[in-house]
Amino acid sequence: MLRGAKKTSRITASITREQENCAIEYIKGAVHDHCNNLPHEDFSVRIMFGSNNNDWNGTAIQVIYDELLKRGRMCGRYSTKDEIVKYAKNRASIDVGKLLKEVLINDRRNFYVSGKDTGKKYKLMP
Repeated sequence: MLRGAKKTSRITASITREQENCAIEYIKGAVHDHCNNLPHEDFSVRIMFGSNNNDWNGTAIQVIYDELLKRGRMCGRYSTKDEIVKYAKNRASIDVGKLLKEVLINDRRNFYVSGKDTGKKYKLMP
């Protein structure tokens, strides 16, 4: 059960607290939508914000990807655009996963870890 679980560590993207709060509210909305429409189904960052729903443009979580893409360009570790994009996508999904866990810990409903795909999968407790 996640309620009372250890708080997550800070995200790596350097965004403002206001931007982070907006991202958290966006994730809360996605969790609420999922729980209302698919209450018996697992969910994860990949399920809710990846796969067929991986265009974050116009959403509150896009700022996380944008900042990490900028960081990838500036760090000098990556030699190709594909490597930079891969870095930004991977780190952004980890950061959104941390925010998702924070949302679930603070939600009035109870959730549990139900499995793993590219990251943890969660489920609403019956």
